[in-house]
Amino acid sequence: MKKTIGILAHVDAGKTTFSEQLLVATESIKMKGRVDEKTAFLDYHSVERERGITVFSDETTFTYRDAKYYLIDTPGHLDFSPEMERSIQMLDYAILIISAPDGVQGHTESIWELLQQYHIPTFIFFNKMDQLHADFETVCTEASSRLQRPLISYEQAFNDDIVEQLVEANEALIEAFFNDTLSLHDAVRQSIQHQSTLFYGSGSALHDEGILPFFDFFHTNSPTSYDEEGEATGFVYKIRYDEQGQKNTFIKLQSGSLAVRDEVIIGDERVKITQLRSYRGAGFQPVQRAEAGELVALLGARDTSVYDCLQGGRKQVEATFIPTLRARVIGPETTSQHELVKVFRRLDEEDDSLQVLWERESAELYIHILGPIQLETLQQTVRERFQISISFGEPIVLYRETIEGSTVGYGHFEPLRHYAEVHVRIKQAPLNSGIEVRDETHPNDMTSGNRTEIRNALLKKPIHSILTGAPLADVSITCIAGRGHNEHSSPGDFRQATWRAVRQGLEKAKVRLLEPMYTIQFTIPEQHIGKLMTDIQQLHGTCEAPIQRGTSLIIKAVVPVACFLRYPEQFYSFTKGLGSLRFNVTHFDYCHNEQEVVEASHYDANADPHFTSSSIFCAKGAGYSVSGMEAEAMMHIEKAE
Repeated sequence: MKKTIGILAHVDAGKTTFSEQLLVATESIKMKGRVDEKTAFLDYHSVERERGITVFSDETTFTYRDAKYYLIDTPGHLDFSPEMERSIQMLDYAILIISAPDGVQGHTESIWELLQQYHIPTFIFFNKMDQLHADFETVCTEASSRLQRPLISYEQAFNDDIVEQLVEANEALIEAFFNDTLSLHDAVRQSIQHQSTLFYGSGSALHDEGILPFFDFFHTNSPTSYDEEGEATGFVYKIRYDEQGQKNTFIKLQSGSLAVRDEVIIGDERVKITQLRSYRGAGFQPVQRAEAGELVALLGARDTSVYDCLQGGRKQVEATFIPTLRARVIGPETTSQHELVKVFRRLDEEDDSLQVLWERESAELYIHILGPIQLETLQQTVRERFQISISFGEPIVLYRETIEGSTVGYGHFEPLRHYAEVHVRIKQAPLNSGIEVRDETHPNDMTSGNRTEIRNALLKKPIHSILTGAPLADVSITCIAGRGHNEHSSPGDFRQATWRAVRQGLEKAKVRLLEPMYTIQFTIPEQHIGKLMTDIQQLHGTCEAPIQRGTSLIIKAVVPVACFLRYPEQFYSFTKGLGSLRFNVTHFDYCHNEQEVVEASHYDANADPHFTSSSIFCAKGAGYSVSGMEAEAMMHIEKAE
């Protein structure tokens, strides 16, 4: 049996220490490393050892009883959440570590929501019990409330009295329960699979207390089944370049097998596998063959990307953790911009959330980030891997734009020997719902390929809106008419016509600016509550009523990212280090200072070289441009608003 398991937690909960202890207990490594001593087996990158945090998701293998395990140690810091989210998607099971003295933190809830979203059966381990001075029953009750699931100790799991509790939490078990065909063993396993009940263990990873008995329960109740005889399927979950500059494409095999010298399709590329590697921390072992359920890195691919699938295509994923800051990359005078762009294109392959952008007009390089710690680690990474000393400009907030109401846009693209016309209806959608694409055209109007190009134009590339050039979001876009030419139309013509139609529609709409919002949990001594409440109001935020916890108060607030960026330093200063805060970007809302941001952006919608509302028509053998408003009356398809 093969299992891929992930160890996840909020930063400082003891996730890496738990992983190290588990590897020692299963005799995978001889001696447990320590994060504080910079000797952890899985935190082997120099940037991780210096900072004492996990930055990269790394894997290792071990065997326990009848199973081969692939263990993934994931980052716990908010700035590296995209790395964690990519790893979650190829897990069979997860162990969520909660620091017993701290309880469920804000980021812990975010991780739990991701595990539910991707349907990963999850077990809980309360760590640092040696530091707990409160009542553990209260800790469990609060955790159950925050995670919105009943919690049951694994030591109670095979108590007959527990069956009724499991059935109450999982309606799928009711029929079998009343028919008296539900065994206790099945009730436990099905509750785990349906995530209706969370089974937990407790102990201290640092002192090797409670780890192996808990993992024994985990092992017994985490079955997997893979088809090793079928067609090779799976997807790319990670890209890494090794010290020799060779591209490693990491794949989770979900069925079938792969062997050295096999030719396979990955995404859009035909790849001949030149080497297969099984990684354990920093080292790897070359293997000749990999089977379903295994994690393997292959060499021989050039153009593969994360989420590319074996047998072609791409896994459709809408990332939860979206970078909300943009920073300019500043290289030394001795390094050409071409070389710097090449370096960051490679880093972008390894972490696509960077969304590297090279602006030719200004000759400037930008990346997208979640926070300042990410910039610091990137500086060190670039210096060590590429021997280039870089710095960054002051991070700026990434906004989005949406519309109120609805509008119709028209786009025509007809240079010589090209032809496409597209009409779209754009409607306001709920905030944070993304972009929904629909098609209402008659089947005879366009080919399926042309419909696909229209859809790709709307979803695969962010569309600049017209206030600040920020990406369009939270709208429903419906193609209501389209036309091509049997001889002269090409796929690119429909993309051009679609972009022009959207821009033309936006120019007639009420466009609004959206800004990212932090949801923040403050823990603060009672004497500072007045100042904090005043600060939240001045930061254009809102907050809930304080909750008493011992001698401290817990306050949950929502504050614009732009207002909060420099506030943590002030907070720690006036609380004299006695306060703590946890925050995460949770949603976008209407910008609190829209006019100010629009004016500061200096964006000229009529001068954007990549997006225009003008249409191209053809006369006397040559194409000519017509402004969006004038072009509307010249469309070839009858308007159908």
